[in-house]
Amino acid sequence: MKNLIEKRDCAQIIVLILGLLFSLMFALATPPFWGGDNMSHFARAYQISQGVVLPEAIEFEEKPDVGAYGGYLPEKMWSAYEESTRIEKRERGPREPRFAVTDHLKSILNSRIRANDSKVVVWFNNTALYSPVAYGAPALGFLVARMLNATVAGYIAIPIIFNLIFYITACWCSVWLLRRSKWRWLMVAWALFPPALAQSTIAVTADTSTNALLLLAAALFIKLFLTDDKLSTIETVILSLICLLVPLVKPTYVFIVIVFLFASKEHFGFNSRIAAVVKYLSVGVGVASWFCWNLISSPVSAGLPHFRKDYWTGSFGSSLQIEYILGHPIDFLKVIIRTFVIGESSFYDNVISSASIPASQTGMLCFFIALFIVCASVEVARFSQHGIAVLSYLMLAAAVAASIASIYLTFNPVGYPLVQGIHARYFYPVIPFLIIFVLEKCDFRLYNSSYLNGFDGENDIQRGEIFRIAVPLLLFSALLLTYVRYAGSIWIGTGGLTPVA
Repeated sequence: MKNLIEKRDCAQIIVLILGLLFSLMFALATPPFWGGDNMSHFARAYQISQGVVLPEAIEFEEKPDVGAYGGYLPEKMWSAYEESTRIEKRERGPREPRFAVTDHLKSILNSRIRANDSKVVVWFNNTALYSPVAYGAPALGFLVARMLNATVAGYIAIPIIFNLIFYITACWCSVWLLRRSKWRWLMVAWALFPPALAQSTIAVTADTSTNALLLLAAALFIKLFLTDDKLSTIETVILSLICLLVPLVKPTYVFIVIVFLFASKEHFGFNSRIAAVVKYLSVGVGVASWFCWNLISSPVSAGLPHFRKDYWTGSFGSSLQIEYILGHPIDFLKVIIRTFVIGESSFYDNVISSASIPASQTGMLCFFIALFIVCASVEVARFSQHGIAVLSYLMLAAAVAASIASIYLTFNPVGYPLVQGIHARYFYPVIPFLIIFVLEKCDFRLYNSSYLNGFDGENDIQRGEIFRIAVPLLLFSALLLTYVRYAGSIWIGTGGLTPVA
């Protein structure tokens, strides 16, 4: 027990306690199927749990002439979704909550799912694009719910529990990977970034896998390129899994995985030949899997524009869009700037399960103070080679550009003045890499007065108490304030009321 509470383990304990506590609180405060894309992700994960891992073509009554993809869902689950949507969109007074559980919804949630229950066809072209890897945890939760003969409420809750356990476990693992370095506190801070934690744990969503695996990738990146530590056998297995899974979970982030090819052989705990085999095989198989899944899902991508209201009046197609961009580079630059200008104000809005609920601004202030302390306190580190630094910058830029381009090319009309379909939460996983690059270039650290005046002495301020008390307290405050804002917006009526008379 003594080892458990030593300073070096404090970060791991904090990310587990705060992560599990607030992820459960956020999940319990979330109504069934809350948010715009919730059903799409839920239905895709359920489909995978039934053994259907590839996109499945369906007949979609709204547009029978268009290729649609989706699957089958028990009718009782769909009834729960319809009733929840009706409650959310109902007309309500200024002091009525956004959601209220009705007797009819209770009845549906308490009914059991049977194997021979009737099913309905559900369309989800947008999530049929995702590989089964992105929904591994919730799919396992559906299997457990089936084994337990669960009610509709159980089928909703159990996959979410599996999802949040997977996320918190990955966050803890990222801290454990850097257990000998103060850089682990950056992993703690970003794992507990309130909007990302809420988005990853309140519902069945592919964002959970993306956020979790990219946080692990960031920890491995620091360990391989900015510290002198060697990877153990277990850590090497984690690296291989990241290289295999990230390209399947978020295809546009395949560029980040490629950087691991340039890790020095000295960072592996075994001979150079085995290290080379592990690196090249893991990245090679990951890239090959990425290529294969893109081929499989390309028909689904091609069909996405058909479901826009302006499909019949606009021109669509990746090749046409590329021609437009190359022919009008200045106009495309304006598109990017316009997208930022319009979307920047909602960086914290619409991030929690597309529920249009902003995070607490006071909570964000607490979080960024904690992040500032962490960034000013980690060890000074430099890339061993300038070429690796440049390559890393280019790969990160390529990953971000690919995320924007893939949406603009496949979903937006040719020459559209805005990149529609893109959200700030898509870029949460790459922000730790941006912070790493800034700290690697800038000597942004706290020093004591004796060091600044040229006297001998301790270079770094003694900040054990800051890490053990101030940072956790600030992160706790940020999470609590965001939770109050989130739960209060749903369950306490605030419509039509203003703080100023």
